[in-house]
Amino acid sequence: MSETISKKIYKQIDEERIIDALEDGNWDDAFVLFKYSVLTKEEFSELQQLNTNYGAFEKQMKDYVKKTEMEKLEKAFRDGKDKEAEVLFYFSDHLTVKDFTEIKRKWRVPNKEEMELTEEQVDDNWKKILEGIKAEISKPSFDTWFRQTKGELVDGVLVIGCANEFQLDWLETRYSDLILEVAEKIFGTKYNLRFVNRE
Repeated sequence: MSETISKKIYKQIDEERIIDALEDGNWDDAFVLFKYSVLTKEEFSELQQLNTNYGAFEKQMKDYVKKTEMEKLEKAFRDGKDKEAEVLFYFSDHLTVKDFTEIKRKWRVPNKEEMELTEEQVDDNWKKILEGIKAEISKPSFDTWFRQTKGELVDGVLVIGCANEFQLDWLETRYSDLILEVAEKIFGTKYNLRFVNRE
């Protein structure tokens, strides 16, 4: 069998499998099949456009790309790389200003000046939340995990300064929901939560 005939057969098989996947709405499968096929990008694109579900596929791909870009943006802010986050947003075709602002508000680590609290602010905000938490958990647990924390509200984000990485991980994985519930009960507002290692 000549190479040309062999290629035609493989191409036909690839096309049929991709068409089946597209018609069944299995967009991920269609993309994987294309990746390992002999088809060109143009041929794959043509198959997509011929498919009656192409609009749904296109929307799903846009949603996937947007989700991926949002995850990268969140990671940049979480790692304190504000400039990198701005560059990612600038080159994005899918993220809106609202998306950027919400992610920034949720993940941006406050600078040192923003983290400094007066005693009155600590008493008025974090101390009230601590009192509410104290009523919900045992004294040993409170003394172990909350006694050495500092906290403040910055742009709709409840920032909790922890004494070390271990305390940060423990509070974040085990007490995030409780902290948010107590804060909402006291202030009547839903806050985003951000943990910061003060070490």
